[in-house]
Amino acid sequence: MLKKIFVFSVMLASMALAGNPYGYGSSEDADAAAGVLEQNKASAEYQSVVSPQYEDKKFALLFHPLSTIVDGARGVFTFYLDFEAGFGSFFSLINRPFYMNGTNNGVTASGFGIEEGFRFYVSGKGHKGWYVEPELMFGTFDVSNSRVSATANSVGAAVAVGHKYVNGHFVFGFDAGLGFASASASSDDVNVDNFVKSDFILAIDVYLGFAF
Repeated sequence: MLKKIFVFSVMLASMALAGNPYGYGSSEDADAAAGVLEQNKASAEYQSVVSPQYEDKKFALLFHPLSTIVDGARGVFTFYLDFEAGFGSFFSLINRPFYMNGTNNGVTASGFGIEEGFRFYVSGKGHKGWYVEPELMFGTFDVSNSRVSATANSVGAAVAVGHKYVNGHFVFGFDAGLGFASASASSDDVNVDNFVKSDFILAIDVYLGFAF
């Protein structure tokens, strides 16, 4: 009989411990476990305030429909494609290749170029919000008019200010920039002065794309 009572007691104790993940058997121990849980919860909440974690997608693929539409209305097809690679919470690198082909004011041009930018996000809460972006530009084009044809190279620099919105994987943004560009031309023909130009540039653009 005593043996059966002993076995039954062991079973009850095992069942009671199975319902307690910490294995505490008394009310004092249970209170201690609850205290540990509260401390862990408070610590986690404190950490979330002191070191906030932002849901951030560091890479983006973007294109510029406004440039394509506006330049297309002037007879020139242009296509820009942005690759953004972020690092840290403030900075990202911008690689922006572009293609141009068309005729405007009697000059036909076709060629490729690239813009390289370094973007600083003001808020520091990830790669979204207001930013400042200094950038360098380079392009090479075949140009011609009714009298002469030439090869032109263009270099420049600019600073843009913009705002980038991120909703899930969708990206929408706009920016405005001021810069300076200079072009030089070479040709077998004698007169290529009308292909050589240095001027200030004011650009306003809208972009959209995909973040990941």
